[in-house]
Amino acid sequence: MEADFRRLSDLQKDLLLHAIDSVDATSPTGGVIVYATCSVTVDENEVVVAYALRKRRNVRIESTRLPFGDQGYVRFRGKNFGPDMKLCRRYWGHKHNLDGFFVCRLRKFSNEIPVVNDEDTESEEDTEMEEEEEKVDQGRADGDEGDSLWDEEEDRKYIDESLSKQKRKRGYRVLSNGTKAKLSE
Repeated sequence: MEADFRRLSDLQKDLLLHAIDSVDATSPTGGVIVYATCSVTVDENEVVVAYALRKRRNVRIESTRLPFGDQGYVRFRGKNFGPDMKLCRRYWGHKHNLDGFFVCRLRKFSNEIPVVNDEDTESEEDTEMEEEEEKVDQGRADGDEGDSLWDEEEDRKYIDESLSKQKRKRGYRVLSNGTKAKLSE
């Protein structure tokens, strides 16, 4: 499952770079690219935009001009995305009464695709984060779950609560120990 998220993020990085390359900076509409996802994961949003900004230095983030929504993350789990990321917008289902999604508006200011060496784009933070991910992946390969990005105990509580609600809807009485008993009809 984690590999699926990584593949999605890689695909989104490629798609965004191709979109940037396809837009004409001198067009009458102004060379604007809107990157939007129906996801709230940082890996599919801020990480993708930060990657595109490192690879295509001929674009910058602009205000989305959307009147509501939370700012994009400037920092997350030790990763710094830069102050302009706050111009992006995040929408949360529980807060905005919408499906969760992310919006970023980019403006291409030059049609020249700058040559960027991979060594130039990797910061010490990127290298440290990749090393940490490799350690976690290696731990999983050895049968150890390693450091999780999620609070398993908190997640278990919500999952158990949801399962109990589903059982009650089906006519089961959920006992305090988590077992179920069919209600008489």
